[in-house]
Amino acid sequence: MDLQLFYRDTEQVDNWMSKQEASQRRQDLEDSLQQFSRDVDEIEAWISEKLQTATDESYKDPTNIQVSLQLDHSWSTAGPARPV
Repeated sequence: MDLQLFYRDTEQVDNWMSKQEASQRRQDLEDSLQQFSRDVDEIEAWISEKLQTATDESYKDPTNIQVSLQLDHSWSTAGPARPV
């Protein structure tokens, strides 16, 4: 009889440990999802900024040559804060 109780208790402990591990894994996944969402928001903002610059037609004005050169240089060196 004592052996049956031991096995039952061991099984209960194993089940409890599995639940704890699953709970921790869920929390880790939720944290990762939040970080991913923040990264996506940041990259979308960066793309929006670059798209606005790309669709700007002020390049047609000859007085904006210096600005255009600076923008061209910033395009080649800028990127999202985090590598994708």
